[in-house]
Amino acid sequence: DVAEAVLGRAGSLAVDGLLAFTQVGFCCVYVVFLAEQVAYWLPPSIPWQAVVLGWYPVLVLLSWIRTLQVLSYVSLLATIVTSFSLLVIYGAAFAFMAENIFDAPDTSSTGAVETPFDFDSDGDLDTVGDWTWGVRWTTLSISFGIAVYSYEAIGIVLPIETSYQHPNRYEKVLVACLGASTVNYVLFGSVCYLAWGIAVEGDILENLGEFAEGRGLWEILMVTVQLFLVFCIAGSYPLQLFVFTDILEHWLLSTGRLGETHLYAKQNAIRALIVAATCLVAVAVPSFSLLMAIIGSLGSASLQFIFPALFMLLIAWSTLPWPSRLLYSFYILLGSAGGAFGFVQAMVEVVGLYL
Repeated sequence: DVAEAVLGRAGSLAVDGLLAFTQVGFCCVYVVFLAEQVAYWLPPSIPWQAVVLGWYPVLVLLSWIRTLQVLSYVSLLATIVTSFSLLVIYGAAFAFMAENIFDAPDTSSTGAVETPFDFDSDGDLDTVGDWTWGVRWTTLSISFGIAVYSYEAIGIVLPIETSYQHPNRYEKVLVACLGASTVNYVLFGSVCYLAWGIAVEGDILENLGEFAEGRGLWEILMVTVQLFLVFCIAGSYPLQLFVFTDILEHWLLSTGRLGETHLYAKQNAIRALIVAATCLVAVAVPSFSLLMAIIGSLGSASLQFIFPALFMLLIAWSTLPWPSRLLYSFYILLGSAGGAFGFVQAMVEVVGLYL
């Protein structure tokens, strides 16, 4: 509504289009994650396309769920099992640091214990074993898209508010959830980076699997975490698809393109086609982190930085103080530049997968 009031029909279409793109994009990322977890236990000879195809009927059935109330129970359970998974990964990260950093052997000529912060004679970061703390400048821009993507629930904020039993309490709940999520993102990323350095994978379960190999209890915990996260992501898939299907079906109904007969079956067929599209994208871009970067750079950056700041400037320019004008302008610049560089670098990496 705000987009249409400020920029007219074009603005409304742009925001709706970006919402649809990001929500379907999130679903594509979910498919890649689910397929990766299954592929981990399958022989390498089984093609990636077959693994993705195996998830198709499951995701189609999940996409036919039509109410958020049904998904709320899955979401609650997902929160519980995700919390357990985070604790396991934290434990593995601290255990790995204890073994490979804090208890590192004396390897320098002076007998001092080397750490990942040590520098060699050329001023470059030295290593402990195979692990290094540093920055890969060539792929730094990708991290912007991934970071922005992390707030993937931005597209369902309003749909959840409209279905909230007490909307007047929603703002406090939203702020608390976003604050807790931000603290968790920063803490989790920092701990994992301190543990595995630049060798940390886009999917942290790969690092967890390497650490757990040959360690009885950790291997059990690894499998448990995988199963829990597969359940969480599969259960969240229809929630992320909800916004896009709601927009698409509303448009089809309002224009009369669906007709009035066999409406339920037609809606199911449309959802099955959407799921097929997400699976095709997962086949084309079989990288969890790169797909996150593409979706975050193209869609999430616009919805979280560019459009909100642009609307504020256009609506309240005359009443905004100069610091606020500069701040909103900075948001637009950050979203535009970060999104552009992140998308280009991510696409370069994707092309590199086929070369």
